Amino acid sequence: MSNANWPGVSDENVALMLRAVDAVNRADGDAFVACFHTDVEWEASDDRFPGFGGVYRGRAGVRRWLEEALDPWESVRLDLEEIFEAGDDQVVVGVLMTTRGEESGVETKLRLWQVFWVTDGRVARRQGPYWVRDEALAAAGLKE
Repeated sequence: MSNANWPGVSDENVALMLRAVDAVNRADGDAFVACFHTDVEWEASDDRFPGFGGVYRGRAGVRRWLEEALDPWESVRLDLEEIFEAGDDQVVVGVLMTTRGEESGVETKLRLWQVFWVTDGRVARRQGPYWVRDEALAAAGLKE
């Protein structure tokens, strides 16, 4: 079964990614962590934002990452721009992230890509963010 907006991507994977994006946009930690397996491994290789690197384990770890990631911002908005399946259990997602600084009020826009491993309709593992699409493709074992 495929989705009309993202041909070749299962409706289930699209729905999962849209739920996660919507939860971030609403700053709803409960809805966000519900998208993940209880033993999820969230790998954050974020060198642009010191303190956000490392591996977060389990839903509690992912919730902690989300709270830390949202904390410096007055607002965060993710727009899903690209999604494709890189294998039976891998999904590559490209988003436009728009943020407004809590203290500065400055708006920033960043494009980033992430690789998710999906098992039983939930995210079991995540790698990223990647600031260059080709790096995300390489992480997913793809070449373009």
